[in-house]
Amino acid sequence: MTIRENLTIRPFRIEEAQALSDLYNAAYQAEGSPFHVSADEIVLYVQVPGFNIELDSFAIEQEGRLVAMDAQRKLTARLYEAHGYYLVRSFYRMGRELDTPVEAPPLPAGLTLRPFDEARDVQAVYEAHMDTFADHWGSERETFEEWVHYFMKAPDTDPTLWLIAVDGDEIAGICLNSPYGESDPEQAYTNVLGVRRNWRKLGLGSALLKQSFALFQARGFKRAALGVDASSLTNAVALYERAGMHVQERTLAYRKMLRGVDTEMLAQNPGASA
Repeated sequence: MTIRENLTIRPFRIEEAQALSDLYNAAYQAEGSPFHVSADEIVLYVQVPGFNIELDSFAIEQEGRLVAMDAQRKLTARLYEAHGYYLVRSFYRMGRELDTPVEAPPLPAGLTLRPFDEARDVQAVYEAHMDTFADHWGSERETFEEWVHYFMKAPDTDPTLWLIAVDGDEIAGICLNSPYGESDPEQAYTNVLGVRRNWRKLGLGSALLKQSFALFQARGFKRAALGVDASSLTNAVALYERAGMHVQERTLAYRKMLRGVDTEMLAQNPGASA
């Protein structure tokens, strides 16, 4: 479909992954953002079970050259607001240098760490992840197949960086880490840090995070980073700040109601118009 002279909208093609990687990274660089997206990560995203590249993505080309693409992701804030979207949430990327020794604190009494064994643990770690993030804003339960695709098949997956805290045979908390990737090989990234409800407020999350920092140092990483909901119900931002992390970048989530009333917005802003 032609949307204006020389601009055509169509589904994204998987063979354009490198071109899209270059497009994303040029935009990130122009914004001064530390983010980087590789072609392999784009392929991973569009091959997730349930994603239909013909229906769930679009690309804009100009004279045969890819100039824009969206796969149910964010546009710019100005474009959103101009079309009736409003800010509903903020997310932070937080990080810290690992230039001083990090002491690995002990886990709370009764808990131990065990290495990840795929045959034994993959289903249990999936369930622990879904459980610990069930009350996270906007959380939707992934299928096991989707989770395996993202966490076991990603280009930088390294389960030797995963920490699993157990109470007997039951998983109490998880910290799923990985190398950040080719754009910053000296950085490790915490993809998931979760503690099940029965073991919260014991210091387990802090212990897993600091244990991860010590592991990163032992493996030669110079920096650590993660992403967090700025309004997390578990007050995660404060936990990360106490661990020496600071905000590096802010990402905004916008929403527009197509029908009905946004009860969440009205609860947060009683004076807002429906």
